[in-house]
Amino acid sequence: EEEVAYMERQLKEMISFIEGQIGRRLDWDRAREVIEESNKMIEYWSEWLELRKLVPCPSGGTYPSGMTLMGHPLGTAIAKAIRDDAKEKADRGIGYAPEEKIRASWFYLHIGWDIPFLDYLRDTYGHVSVIEMMSYWAASTPIDTSSPERIIRGLAKRYLKNLPMGRQMRGYADTYIDDLLYTAKEWKADCIILTGAIGCKGLKACYGMAKKACQKAGIPIVMADADVLDPRVVPKEEYRRKVEDFLTTV
Repeated sequence: EEEVAYMERQLKEMISFIEGQIGRRLDWDRAREVIEESNKMIEYWSEWLELRKLVPCPSGGTYPSGMTLMGHPLGTAIAKAIRDDAKEKADRGIGYAPEEKIRASWFYLHIGWDIPFLDYLRDTYGHVSVIEMMSYWAASTPIDTSSPERIIRGLAKRYLKNLPMGRQMRGYADTYIDDLLYTAKEWKADCIILTGAIGCKGLKACYGMAKKACQKAGIPIVMADADVLDPRVVPKEEYRRKVEDFLTTV
């Protein structure tokens, strides 16, 4: 609880600072509307994650609007559409891959400039990305909006304990390792693929521990360095070859 109390103080200081800069008080009624909208979106998001545990997995790939549109009605609409699409496929027994053969956890990020690679892996190897760090929303309860104090406390908990990346990349490496192993088990992953950004100190520091933990748990893992946004850092052919060579052994 100490870290939650610290984050609460930080949020209060931030609100005070911004109010002083712009000469306006925070509209708590408007804040309540935004938080309640975010609660709705997270509910759809969580249902979508649960559907991806099914075999075959009805949906593959990262869900980015969860990070960029939380609290906006458009974000909620996108989350609902993605959930509905996955549910409709699940009800019909349709998987993301025509013939699912390899369920992989990409417990960092997909390569943003090479998303077509996922379609290639699906069509060539029957590969499906069933969970990613940036789409994993750790279980949480909706934020209580009955008072400003409870909103701030709920936000503090969300930032520290639920928000993808924020949860795993703050504090001890244990959180990342535990989530890595937990999600692989819960989403029935056959293997783990880590394509870490070269500049991500948090993930790079966990590489050795992650590999050791996966070896102990009997989970095949590969670490294929690439920059998630910049194709100049590692040639496409290099990281693709490493992932493909790995998949032929799973």
